[in-house]
Amino acid sequence: MLVEVFETGQSYIEDCEVCCRPIQLDYKIVDNQVEQIRVKRA
Repeated sequence: MLVEVFETGQSYIEDCEVCCRPIQLDYKIVDNQVEQIRVKRA
């Protein structure tokens, strides 16, 4: 899975690449690197 690097991070819902069910992704960016990522069913 690819994520776009935004200044502070992002939260969005998309379909899982494996099972096609919706998932919510939350991630935090620090110094242009993903510091924290959380994925859960939406």
